[in-house]
Amino acid sequence: MIYLIITAWLWWNNLFSMNQVSRNNQARQEAQAAYEAGQYTRALQLYSYLSRTTTTIDPAVRLNLGHTYFQLKQYRKARPQYETLLRSDRPDLRTAAATQLGVITCLEGDSATALTLFQQALLENADNEPARYNFELVKTYYSGKKPANKRQQNPASRKPQLVNRPRPSGGQQVEQSARQDELLRRFQRLNLSEEQALQLLDAMQGDDLPYALTRSARRSATKPTADAKRW
Repeated sequence: MIYLIITAWLWWNNLFSMNQVSRNNQARQEAQAAYEAGQYTRALQLYSYLSRTTTTIDPAVRLNLGHTYFQLKQYRKARPQYETLLRSDRPDLRTAAATQLGVITCLEGDSATALTLFQQALLENADNEPARYNFELVKTYYSGKKPANKRQQNPASRKPQLVNRPRPSGGQQVEQSARQDELLRRFQRLNLSEEQALQLLDAMQGDDLPYALTRSARRSATKPTADAKRW
């Protein structure tokens, strides 16, 4: 009798586990589809569900959860998701997280910390073009100092503008101005909206610096894995 009870319990437990895996896989697919369609509220519901169904959140789910919060402009909620990934054992996740944190820090007006984060992203992956572009942009146009009293800029004097190009699993930004067609192609994988980009530019002081970028990025010993769920 006891043997039958144990057997039945094991069968039920295995069935429940398989059903849970199936539900999670379905939720992943629906979340990605919602994100691609720009339905970020729906994507947030699904990624939040996935984060609650396991004791340890899958790193790819955490990254996409952070990206979804970012798209919804819930930067305070996006930040801890990215900060956790900075401690990941995967360099592709660390470089993505550092890049996103740099963008958020820029939006908060702290160009000095943003430079450090973009540099950190490059140290993780020297081929991270979004991080390199952001590093050069901030280094070129802004003082790299901690924010003090913010100065309003004349709209005509704004620096290169950025527009949004949503991608399935992430976000940063795409650069667009009269001379930016080439950069637009290079940074299609970035996800800042024009409004967010202008907020970023207005948040920082516009001290033009001589172009003296120090290319301090060095190649990472380990390349990102092919299955990385990135922007």
